[in-house]
Amino acid sequence: MTLNLLNEPVIKFTNTKMTAIAGNLTIHDAVKAMTDSKVDSIFVFEHNKIIGIMTEKDILHYVIAKGLDPKKITIKKITKSPLITIQKDATIKKALQIMKKHDIHRLVVMDKRPVGLITQKMIYGNVEDAILHYQN
Repeated sequence: MTLNLLNEPVIKFTNTKMTAIAGNLTIHDAVKAMTDSKVDSIFVFEHNKIIGIMTEKDILHYVIAKGLDPKKITIKKITKSPLITIQKDATIKKALQIMKKHDIHRLVVMDKRPVGLITQKMIYGNVEDAILHYQN
């Protein structure tokens, strides 16, 4: 049962709620947008195109830990780019392989344009649910 989950398309487990912010704004602006949207990562765009992604962990490692001022550092300075993506019909197994290869925890799900995000946490949560359901 749970092994079949690995062959499911990523779109089945994709969070389609996306929050994006312009790369020329500050880290402080990003944190406010992330807090308001209740997300731990945010898409970064420039010239109406998503150029990367920034996470809470990036803010902690590249701004706070270095003692930089979040009101002075632009989002683009710490944005992970290029964007690593996966097509919506690719399998969960493929998503996990890509995440492992690039040492990342989330992928942007594409269908000609970004349609959402899939994370390791989402995948593992669904695997756990499948195991618990199978045991009952």
